[in-house]
Amino acid sequence: MTTILPQIYKFDASVANIFDRFKEKFDNWYGSLTTIRTIDKFFAIFLLTIWIIILVSYFIPGSYIFEGNLIIESLNFTYNGNDDKLFLQKIEAIKSIDFQGKLEQPIALSGTFSTDNDPELQNKLANIDTLTVELPFPESRFIINQKNNLETTQVSLIELRIEPETNINQLNYNNTNNSLEFCLHSIKHSSEYCELPENIDNYELPVNIGQLRLELGQDTLEIQLG
Repeated sequence: MTTILPQIYKFDASVANIFDRFKEKFDNWYGSLTTIRTIDKFFAIFLLTIWIIILVSYFIPGSYIFEGNLIIESLNFTYNGNDDKLFLQKIEAIKSIDFQGKLEQPIALSGTFSTDNDPELQNKLANIDTLTVELPFPESRFIINQKNNLETTQVSLIELRIEPETNINQLNYNNTNNSLEFCLHSIKHSSEYCELPENIDNYELPVNIGQLRLELGQDTLEIQLG
């Protein structure tokens, strides 16, 4: 009997050692798992904070600069810069130009002029090389057309510059007949300048909204006033 008891005690001690080692490994694994879970919590909180900031930023008013392509039928906007701004530049082969509105300064034309309808006016036009045209009323019109139906024309828009506090309304390009239409007026004036020009007070002083430069070329042109 004395030879068996030490073996029993030795077996019990080895089982205890195995249990202790298993418990130690389990504690190490659980500790590492707890650390990973803690990191995941902080990472989740970080992502949630970023998404909240992005979501809130959509509702904060402000000025943003962006670039992109727009597909629109008509565009209205206001230029609020400090200096005059280039709006249009170098448009060639223009077949027709139609102005309507009240201008602060007269239109100056240089070249030779003639008319087939009024002999007396023809005598006056034959002796001048500069013609000044005034548009004194909101419904006044000034139209330049080709005299002959030529496939190409020498009429070009050199540049159109607009002044600060200018509204650009009803900007529209029609690709069917390749026409560009828009209305310019000061922010001091109502948008009725574009919609109902006949209702505008004729005695209201015009405001300088820009400067237009045209090159009419050497072809014969037809000018209509209304």
